[in-house]
Amino acid sequence: MEERKMNVINQKQSSQVTVSDEVVAIIADLAISDVKGVSTYGGRKGKKNYGKGIGIRMDGRDVYVDISLVLEAGAKVKNVAVPIQQKVKTSIENMLDMNVKEVNVCVIGIQKNEASE
Repeated sequence: MEERKMNVINQKQSSQVTVSDEVVAIIADLAISDVKGVSTYGGRKGKKNYGKGIGIRMDGRDVYVDISLVLEAGAKVKNVAVPIQQKVKTSIENMLDMNVKEVNVCVIGIQKNEASE
C-alpha cells in the first residue's frame, strides 16, 4: 500500500498529512455505491471489501482511477459509467483536494437476472 503526503499549513505550524491509496479507493468505492446498474465490481460482494476492483495511481497531487465492474442485465453502459466517473471525480477532489485526471471504467461482465433464467 502506497502513501502520499499532503502539506497542511496551520497558522504558524507546518505539518504533513499522509493519504494512502487505499483511502482514495474507499472514497471512490463510496461514490460508486450510489450508482444504479452496477452488480459488482472487482469481485466485491459487500461492504467489507472496500476498494476491491479499484486501481489508484497518484503522481504528486494528480490522481488516476481505474474501475472494473459488472453491470446488471439491461443497464446501459453510458448511463452507469458517466455517473460513476462524475461522482468519483467530485468525491475525491472534494474530500482530498487533489486533482482527478482520469476515471477509467472497464465493464468486465453483465450479471443475468435470476428471474429470467
